[in-house]
Amino acid sequence: MLRIYSTVLFVCLVSWSQSSVVYAKSNNCAVPAFGVSHIEIDHSGETGQVAREVGTNLATMDAFKTVLSRIVQLEEGQEFSLEAVEAADFVDFIHIQSETALVNRYIATIDICLDADRLRNWMQGQNYQWAEVVSPPILILPIWQEPSGIRVWQRNNVWLQDWYNLAERHDGLVQFTTLERNLSHERQIRAASAFQQEPRTLQTAIRLADAQQLLWVYAALNYGVDDRTVSLKAALFDKDGRKSSDVLERDIKLNPTTNMVLEFDQFRLDVLNKVEASWQQANLVTNKVIDSHYIISIELRSLRDWRRFQSVLRDMQEIRSARTVKLGVDLGSVRVTLAGSIAAFEQSIRAAGYDLRIEDGKYIASHNR
Repeated sequence: MLRIYSTVLFVCLVSWSQSSVVYAKSNNCAVPAFGVSHIEIDHSGETGQVAREVGTNLATMDAFKTVLSRIVQLEEGQEFSLEAVEAADFVDFIHIQSETALVNRYIATIDICLDADRLRNWMQGQNYQWAEVVSPPILILPIWQEPSGIRVWQRNNVWLQDWYNLAERHDGLVQFTTLERNLSHERQIRAASAFQQEPRTLQTAIRLADAQQLLWVYAALNYGVDDRTVSLKAALFDKDGRKSSDVLERDIKLNPTTNMVLEFDQFRLDVLNKVEASWQQANLVTNKVIDSHYIISIELRSLRDWRRFQSVLRDMQEIRSARTVKLGVDLGSVRVTLAGSIAAFEQSIRAAGYDLRIEDGKYIASHNR
């Protein structure tokens, strides 16, 4: 198991409409996984009001399908049953970024947040399993090797560039990020060291990206006597630059009919699906058990430490609620209700500056910065 701590177009017969969903969760929602940002509407109708209503309804269904695709884990042979669903019934609020209302046309960019409790109840009724915890950032570090050398920062390279593009448009529960390609990063992250998976180099890259893990993705051209191949590999590394798991390896024979762009695209898709599936599986909510409860204690040096810890907990999406159990001079305790796994909580709290350890069956948090 991997350890990792939609665009839809509708055309109406009676009028013309376009609604596109940009790949982005909405951080303005109470639960980011239940929102979609930057939905573009361009709908024509008999009147401007009709165009607005129909266009918004179509965009709402787009958002509903996008959220379901993001969070629900369908079993083999299982499909979404949406015929009787009114997506508007699940809307918490709609934020209008911009809009233009014409006589018989409506153009807008909106964000939609779905009501988490209503959607959870519906998914329970459908016997779905889902995950709703968004991962801490994972840095993608793509590497390309050819006979002339190793490339990490080259801009006109399809393999490297497409990983950067993917990090920007990915719309799953796993968050990906990349390092800006500049001289400072190039000096600190040498291509040869990245290729050799030197822990200190990978650790530096993760720190520069303010990430929690690193997805190392590699492609190499191999010229043999009888044939030529491309070797593709992907692996996950923890915050300390140590390998946590191999994700995928694949060798592709090159011949006159090989389409390397398609091969690269398929490999990227397979890697993403494995990483997403692993994260989702670790954070599944079933229709029987939604929440889990833990007592978390925090080592204190001052009252300011306690207030900061409370603020961190309030901002964590994994936490449904947090209630103070005990507050002493050097230790405070809270009872937290988690939407996801304790492993996901540990990843998020580490990103906020804390380590989590178990002592005598109790969870203890302490500063790691």
